[in-house]
Amino acid sequence: LPRRQQTIPATIDWSLQLLGQAERELFVQLGVFSGPASLEMIEQVGVLPADTSVVDALSNLVDQSMVRRVPGPAGSARFVLLELLREHARELLAERTDADAIARRHAEHVAALCEHVDERKWIELSDRWIDVMAELLGEVRSAYHWAQTNHDEVLAGRIVASLGAYWHRSGYDREARAWVASALAGAGSFGPLLEARIELAGGLAEWDRDLLAARAHLEKAAAAFRALEQQRHLAFSLAMSAGTHISDRDGYQSAMAQCDEAIELARRVGEKPLIAQALNVRGELARVHGEDDTARAA
Repeated sequence: LPRRQQTIPATIDWSLQLLGQAERELFVQLGVFSGPASLEMIEQVGVLPADTSVVDALSNLVDQSMVRRVPGPAGSARFVLLELLREHARELLAERTDADAIARRHAEHVAALCEHVDERKWIELSDRWIDVMAELLGEVRSAYHWAQTNHDEVLAGRIVASLGAYWHRSGYDREARAWVASALAGAGSFGPLLEARIELAGGLAEWDRDLLAARAHLEKAAAAFRALEQQRHLAFSLAMSAGTHISDRDGYQSAMAQCDEAIELARRVGEKPLIAQALNVRGELARVHGEDDTARAA
């Protein structure tokens, strides 16, 4: 066979040479992604020559079967390299002098996306934030690994702080606890709000394993959010901290008082999913305590 057909990397390289400079650049940069990526992510992370359209370059890669277009949530498009193509793109990327800059842009964009989802889960993403975060998980792990490897504690901490609610709902407890422990070990480099959000994530990560450990994290978070006047985060922390008393009869009254404060704060903030979360904890505490009418009302 011709040399270009003797190995898969040679075949890929030959195919790339048939494309323009922009398509070759974009193909290599797509190696930074772990799975399907939206057009917005590709535009944010990739850098092409001046006056070059990412859309045009990506369309040409799709037309040449170098990139696959796959369906994303709600009919949106995602773009992905097949595994052998991704492996070769990563090899080519590693040879570039700007490889680290591309990886940093990817990690920073993923951290910002995680923060956006965590912020908006009480508002317009309340019905789908878990699915959005699940789709991002491969990129999240890649971004976190890059931040850890490059000793960027703040970037890693931002990612950890945004994952607490997702871990609580979806599992990954062992991974969650390891990430939180690593983040808290470098807490001196964080501002008070980020440190409080990491404590909140720690409480949610510990929830299914050790309620006392979860309570310790959540109480630290609540105290910090109160000092910072962060009403939304304070309401959530108080409600979840109250929930750690689910089997603690001696702490029932104080837990119900915490729930009442959380409900009042949530109503002040005005976000219905947050109000519902606090009410649900109150109802479950009352149900386990045997007060069925109080539970039913909540």
